[in-house]
Amino acid sequence: MLPERAQSAPESGNAARGGARPACRKVEICLSEALLIETERALLVERIDSLAALEQLADAWNALEPAVPFLTHAWSAAWWQHYQPQAGELFTLAVRDAAGTLIGVAPWHRETLRGRGRVVRFLGSNEVCADYISLVAQPADRKAVALAVADWLAGPGAGEWDMLEMTGVEQNDEAMACLHTALAERGHAAHEAVRWQGWRTDLPGTWDDYLAGLPKSRRTSVRNQIKKLVDTGRVRFRRAETPADVARAFEILIELHQKRRGMLQQAGCFASESFTMFHRELADRFLRSGRLRLSWLEMDDAPIAIEYSFTGGDTVYYYQGGFDPSVSQLGPGWLMSALSLRAAIAEGYGCFDFLRGDEPYKASWKASPRPLVQRRVASRRPSARMRHAAWQTGEAVRRWAAQRWPIAGRGKTSSTTRIAGATQSLSTLMVLIGASHVGTWLVTGSLLPLAKLLAGRRRI
Repeated sequence: MLPERAQSAPESGNAARGGARPACRKVEICLSEALLIETERALLVERIDSLAALEQLADAWNALEPAVPFLTHAWSAAWWQHYQPQAGELFTLAVRDAAGTLIGVAPWHRETLRGRGRVVRFLGSNEVCADYISLVAQPADRKAVALAVADWLAGPGAGEWDMLEMTGVEQNDEAMACLHTALAERGHAAHEAVRWQGWRTDLPGTWDDYLAGLPKSRRTSVRNQIKKLVDTGRVRFRRAETPADVARAFEILIELHQKRRGMLQQAGCFASESFTMFHRELADRFLRSGRLRLSWLEMDDAPIAIEYSFTGGDTVYYYQGGFDPSVSQLGPGWLMSALSLRAAIAEGYGCFDFLRGDEPYKASWKASPRPLVQRRVASRRPSARMRHAAWQTGEAVRRWAAQRWPIAGRGKTSSTTRIAGATQSLSTLMVLIGASHVGTWLVTGSLLPLAKLLAGRRRI
């Protein structure tokens, strides 16, 4: 389950992999020597810049069979439909072979941010939080697609972006590592850092085998809960299977999630209208494609817990959930997870992924961490490289301050908190100083000594 949130079929038809070629801003031929040596073919890169053009890619995109739900056409198109007013411009790249067949997609958008320039991110970024994001391509084409995208970004598209900011990327993702390396080799400043961990547990063939691998106390607790509440018929497990079911279950999801977050004095995800509308749209799309798992528990005919998950390949991805705090003594959240895991095993899934976030309950279900990284690449423009250097300096200051005062920020404002706030303004300062090497030296060269000076003061 994500922080503050908790076998696939094609989404739309069985059209030929090439599909109709959508309207696009420009078409460029990637003729990099490295690309031709690697793929023995030239590839075409098109920039898709409208929702209509994005929707026209649906059949060809789905034919690439992305297993991760966050890489599906449904996810990207629904997100853009509901976030485009605040998310800048569509900046999705479609990669085709010489015959016009779609072989890869970089599902991106571009925002112009003060002090940061034109930042390119994956569709589904910001409050929605997508994990395991990557370039969309079949395994045999991933490296070629990554090189084609790198060629376009370094060549014909070089003047259209300042920063690639890719978060939630699996550390060992081949396509993203290839893109990162290719851009660095083409003279771009590149940075990688582990930011989060996803949590995944392997599922055996039977529920009893899974229980046998749990700690004895957890195993006993789960068996007692099921025997007392489920086997007696007091609690029933429900699954949304029709559009009407989804509409009802979604209202339950909003109610129980917001109740739980309200108890913790948090706003809750569904306080955002864009977030809510996006997921209503997504749930309908995923129901049609067979990727939706929207399940809930009823006790005495009243909903007490719910889980909003997606499927892809042999994996269930637990995205969001909630429970009724008034019955927390019964452990409805734990019971919901247990029954979802049991159902996934019965349906033949091989993995259950709790996504990012280090909540302790994940490890108690035998989940293991999977590093997720942030990859940043600056364009070769001097102003972009300057901003990237400033950002790296700010990151160094924050890491140093966090190591010096691990509890900084609690209670009254500390000197470390003031430093963190100051470093967040670094990109804006760089813009004010100007895109010059002298300006870069003045800011980056003086920030660390200034931070140490401030840190030397007595904490408030």
